[in-house]
Amino acid sequence: MPGSQLVNRLQDLNYRVLAVNNAAQLAAITQRETPLLLFIDVVTLR
Repeated sequence: MPGSQLVNRLQDLNYRVLAVNNAAQLAAITQRETPLLLFIDVVTLR
């Protein structure tokens, strides 16, 4: 999974990490979780 090293490092630093694989649910999840920081990996498929 891309970014898994980042996820592991943040968890090691005691950050709560939530990985979202469905872009359609991103808005609802950010409203519910009110994140301090949001990383988005955008992939364009051709």
